[in-house]
Amino acid sequence: VLKPNSPNPFNSSTTIEFALPEPGEVSLTVYDILGREVMRPVSGYREAGNHSVTVDMGEGGSGVYFYILTTSKSRISRSMVLLK
Repeated sequence: VLKPNSPNPFNSSTTIEFALPEPGEVSLTVYDILGREVMRPVSGYREAGNHSVTVDMGEGGSGVYFYILTTSKSRISRSMVLLK
């Protein structure tokens, strides 16, 4: 499960929450509107359960970004809006 980031739209930082039904390798990647990877705040093994990560876009420009949660069994994406 990949929940919508909060707050959205946001200014500088936002929180992304996700839940895993089983432990395993997980990747959470943020992309800009052109499909370029901006950051990878989560990468590696995670236990089953609820998780959250704060994403700080720092010097990133205003606009729409996409974040994708990838596990061995699924790939889920959502969008978020950075307003400065």
